[in-house]
Amino acid sequence: MKVTKIHARLIGYTGLSALSYALIVLTLTYLFAIKRYELRVDDRIVPALNEQLATHVKSLPLGIRVWPEHKAQEIQKQFPWIKSVSFFRTPAQTMRVSVVIDEPVIKVNEAILTKSRVFPASTFTQTQIAALPTLSVHFPIATDRADIPPAFIPHAQTFATELFAPYSITWFDAYTARLTDKEQPNFVIQFNAQSIPDAKMFAHCATIKKLLQERGSFEGRKKQTRWIADIRFERQLILFSEDKGVTRG
Repeated sequence: MKVTKIHARLIGYTGLSALSYALIVLTLTYLFAIKRYELRVDDRIVPALNEQLATHVKSLPLGIRVWPEHKAQEIQKQFPWIKSVSFFRTPAQTMRVSVVIDEPVIKVNEAILTKSRVFPASTFTQTQIAALPTLSVHFPIATDRADIPPAFIPHAQTFATELFAPYSITWFDAYTARLTDKEQPNFVIQFNAQSIPDAKMFAHCATIKKLLQERGSFEGRKKQTRWIADIRFERQLILFSEDKGVTRG
């Protein structure tokens, strides 16, 4: 085949275009490609977990084709204590990674609760845990002290207030829970997630407890009787007794 001037020009243009493309790619790579990651961690998380996170971030792909939104989802899935992840590309070919943790609000038994989730206490530093309000709750159905029922989580901070301090808490499920008077264990307030007692109800129950005391309901032969003030019903309180496992209206 005879090579004409037109063919030669086409070959020249193709070669020039390829060279130009290569130069553009090299320039973009030199100017914009990610060569390293910098991680900003939260010092409330224990060092071992932060080190795991740092190792993971350092393993993220380098170069021009970096898609932060996909990596953010991946990081949050692997490290559930992270609430959000942000990426910031710097002119120095560095990708800065910042994480915001799911804020701890209270320690319940051996678990740390946020507004909506439960984490092992080992996730956070002792300094952070010491700064949190603490609550001891009996969960009869749970097999582990760190096992917190989801229905309990939204109410945890309420139970840590002074109103509930005179009582020990037993949470069966979202439909049944009990507050046992610490001074008089035979007096119990029964409630559920929809009927958590307020100051007015506590005052009403205190009046009932006083009347029972005046009647001698906690003494003598009645020492084994437990009195239950059930407030689970709208606009009414039902008082009944439990004597050696037998319920009496």
